[in-house]
Amino acid sequence: MNSISKTYIILLTTLLLSACVSTKQYSVVLNQQNQLQHSLDSITKTYIYEVTTYRDSLIATNLRADTLSFKNQILETRIDSIENVLKNLNDSIINLQKTALSNKEQIDKLEKEIKRINQKIIELNKKSNSPSSSESKSKADKISHNEHSFDIYKVDFPNETVQFYWKDNVGGKLMSITSLKKYVETKGQELVFATNAGMYMPDNSPQGLYVENKKELIPIDLDIKEYGNFYMQPNGIFLITKTEVKVVPSSDYHKYKNNVLYATQSGPMLVINGEINSKFTKGSSNTYIRSGVGITKEGIPVFAISNEPVNFYDFATLFKEKLKCDNALYLDGAISKMYIPKLNRLELGGNFGAMIGITK
Repeated sequence: MNSISKTYIILLTTLLLSACVSTKQYSVVLNQQNQLQHSLDSITKTYIYEVTTYRDSLIATNLRADTLSFKNQILETRIDSIENVLKNLNDSIINLQKTALSNKEQIDKLEKEIKRINQKIIELNKKSNSPSSSESKSKADKISHNEHSFDIYKVDFPNETVQFYWKDNVGGKLMSITSLKKYVETKGQELVFATNAGMYMPDNSPQGLYVENKKELIPIDLDIKEYGNFYMQPNGIFLITKTEVKVVPSSDYHKYKNNVLYATQSGPMLVINGEINSKFTKGSSNTYIRSGVGITKEGIPVFAISNEPVNFYDFATLFKEKLKCDNALYLDGAISKMYIPKLNRLELGGNFGAMIGITK
């Protein structure tokens, strides 16, 4: 065998050997490739599954989101509708509250007015139907006290105006209730009450202080040494101002004189600051018809005249105990008269100085 053949054989053998080795390696590589392909297929399938699952999840999620969004829109619409309804209800409640408040105010006003009217009716009923008593609201009463009978006239002050009269427009002395009645009638007035205004002198001029329409026509008499009822101490003054009526001791008159419209002096005082005049004797036999004026605790003047002779003590207790007067003044005695049409007491005579009258 030549060298070329040997060389060729060696090469061929080498190639064969190389081919055998390559074939074996190729088989290993191919096997690995198959395994890798299998793994890749498995991974691909898993990926495709997961992607598909994720895609389906996203689709489902989107569907749910759309559904939720739609439902949310519906809810928002319903909430808006409910809010509108609530707002309307709230407005209605506010309007109802305002109406209720307005109605309550009207009801309160009506209740107050009804209460006022009822009170007025009660007062009118009391005036028209109340029995005779010193506490009665009636202006004129017949009352009994300590087994004596009295007629009284309680002034409706300040609705009634008490005035004093001495002379007419031309200076003539009136002197009697008859003349006084005619005099006020010439002025278009009706006399509803009258009595003599205290004691007087022989010429029918008032005894002691006399003020009429703010004019002092007779000065005050403060003499304490003279004799007679007028000078029994303390004597006093019945006075009228724009706002009040009072009975005061003569010694206190200076406190009020600047505001006095009318004033008359007489004596003695029957009750002084809630106490009976200490000069009086209980059970005294010195009895006469007596008239006087007192001021109640409410500041109301009340006139009284006895229907039979009484002593000073019993007459004073009438004002203190029955008529509840803290201060009272004796006006005059046996010659006294009182004109009270409501009691059918129509005494029109007299021969007086000044007189006290109430007209309407």
